[in-house]
Amino acid sequence: MPNLERARLEAFELLFAGNRSAVFSYFFGQLNDREEARDQTQETFVRVWSRIDQVMELATDRRRYWLFGVAKNVLIDCCRRRKVRESGLVRLQVDAMREAPPDPCAVAQRSLALSDLDRAIAALPDDRRLILTMTVIGGMTSEEIGGVLGRPAGTIRSVLHDARCRLRAAMWADCPL
Repeated sequence: MPNLERARLEAFELLFAGNRSAVFSYFFGQLNDREEARDQTQETFVRVWSRIDQVMELATDRRRYWLFGVAKNVLIDCCRRRKVRESGLVRLQVDAMREAPPDPCAVAQRSLALSDLDRAIAALPDDRRLILTMTVIGGMTSEEIGGVLGRPAGTIRSVLHDARCRLRAAMWADCPL
C-alpha cells in the first residue's frame, strides 16, 4: 500500500475509533432512535472518508470539532428527510418474529422498566437529553461536549445534573416509600 493511502487510512481509523461513540450519542440524543442514530453515524463517517484529505490538513485538536460539524449537517439532512416521510409518504413497517421468552414475567417486568426509562428520557427537554446521551453513551466529558455545542463546561455539568435529577424524579415518582 502506498504511503499516502496508508496515511489516509490511519487518519480515518484514528478519527473513527476515537469518536464513533460520541458521534452516535450525539445522534441518539437528538433523534431518540437507536437505529436512526446508527445510520446517521455511518453516514457521517462515509462523508468523513470522502474528505479525509481535508481532515489530514487540520490540526489534530481541531479534527473532532470538524467531525461534529459534519455530524450536524448530516442531522439537518436527516431531519429534512424525516419531515418529507412524515408528511404523507407511505412508510413500511416490518415486525420481526421473535422467539418466546424463557420467563414471561421477568421479560414483562424488564420491558416495563425499560419503557418507563425510555418515556422518562424522551420527556426530558432536548438539551438535557442530548447532553445526557453524549455523556452516558458517548463517554464525552463536559469540556468536550461544551466544545462541540459551544457552551461552557460548567453549564454542561449543570444541565447534566438537572437531567439526572429529572430522571430520578420520574423513575421514582410512583415508588411507595
